[in-house]
Amino acid sequence: MAGASPPNEPPPEWDGIAYIKGELARRIMAPTREATFWLVLFLSIMAFGGLGIWFEALQYWRGPIDATSDAVLTAVVTFCPALVGTSAVQLICQDEAEKPLILFGILCAVFFVVVAAFLTFMPGLERHVAFLCAAVAYFGAIGVWWIANGLDPTLHDGVNKAAAIGGGIEKPLEGALTDFKH
Repeated sequence: MAGASPPNEPPPEWDGIAYIKGELARRIMAPTREATFWLVLFLSIMAFGGLGIWFEALQYWRGPIDATSDAVLTAVVTFCPALVGTSAVQLICQDEAEKPLILFGILCAVFFVVVAAFLTFMPGLERHVAFLCAAVAYFGAIGVWWIANGLDPTLHDGVNKAAAIGGGIEKPLEGALTDFKH
């Protein structure tokens, strides 16, 4: 067997911490120069996915003086676990996902549900502190989505080199135009 360890040598140890650090770094850096990824992030996730937040914020800002910000906070608090939950499921279902990545997805989902519950049910929490926590949770949820989708080839701009595109441009074209009528 090529690449196998000699029978008397123990197999190399697998470092799960190094794996998760490397995998997260790879997923964070991979899409940074991909226009499609950024457009999907802004249009699909932040604009359409966050419509509830934007509608409630607009209603609050344009509303009467005595309007409360509870609806805006609720919209942000419900957006985050929904986005993180779907992103966690994506991480769990990916074919190449190893146990540390799967557990990272589960940990993120549980953490964001706890944060949402804390922001919703914590009595006496100052409004500005709640909004600061909600803003951090919002960008954290987008970060988890980023990690889950950073390697998704459908969100990358490049041409798939394995796709059949007809070969090089120096190759003469087949066929004839003799029967072409215009």
